[in-house]
Amino acid sequence: MQDFPLTLQHIRRSMRSYSPGANVVTLIEPGTVERASFAEVSQRIDRLARVLGQLGVQKGERVATFAWNNQRHFELYFAIPCVGAVLHTLNVRLFGEQLTYIVNHAEDSVIFVDDSLVPVLEKLAPSFRTVERYVVMGEGDTGTLPGALRYEELLEQAGPGEFEYPEVDEREAAALCYTSGTTGDPKGVLYSHRSISLHSTVTLVRDGLGLCRADRVLAYDERRLRTIFFAQRPVPGDQNLHDSRSDLGGQAFQGAVELHQNAGRLIGFRFDCFRADAFLGRLLGRRLLAGLCRGVSSGGKANRKH
Repeated sequence: MQDFPLTLQHIRRSMRSYSPGANVVTLIEPGTVERASFAEVSQRIDRLARVLGQLGVQKGERVATFAWNNQRHFELYFAIPCVGAVLHTLNVRLFGEQLTYIVNHAEDSVIFVDDSLVPVLEKLAPSFRTVERYVVMGEGDTGTLPGALRYEELLEQAGPGEFEYPEVDEREAAALCYTSGTTGDPKGVLYSHRSISLHSTVTLVRDGLGLCRADRVLAYDERRLRTIFFAQRPVPGDQNLHDSRSDLGGQAFQGAVELHQNAGRLIGFRFDCFRADAFLGRLLGRRLLAGLCRGVSSGGKANRKH
């Protein structure tokens, strides 16, 4: 059997080759939806890879994101590791001093930030020792971020065409996350290309989460981004990813209802939050899951009584 490198390069190529007509659907807020096919997203990832080179990002450098769960963030998840850099996702719920410590400890060189989070980041920017560039995603104000660049403008300037990605080793770092610092300073955890590929595969097998291409999965993470990520495959050959930016008190629940109405059927939930019990209870109260939900997978301190 041939030896095959388990890298995100393969997953990125598969998205373009096997499901070009599938969609990434982002629920920005109730009633506002953005859609892009996997083919379109792949082209944007190629543009983004060129942008990273133009920004001077080198192999092994940490490139941070301070963003919600949306299409642009999804594009960064592929482009950054696939050019050999390390994706560093910053937790938007951490205190300012923790974010300063994490950015400086990781020695991030670039930060991509959603426009709605600029007011948080601009206050901390003077304390970041290694950040050279800020890229704002969205049309909102760039605030006082020094030399801020616009994400969409950079992609437009990068031009069309496939990008020639460098070879990466499957054991090289692809992503970096830090703990919340509940016992001392936050601590970094590196994920290799290999570990991400294997983890993705394990979630599909029967002894894992047992997902298949016909499934719809809603994942809700209260502690980190308070977002809804919703994946569905309504018809064979048309995989869709749905996500939204919300909170448990209002928009998250409304987003779940709206996405459920779009898809028509939910088969599984994954919770990674300490308020999963309340959120799931509200959905059950609306009879959204009655007879439809195959199972619930919870992590952290989520209550499993439902």
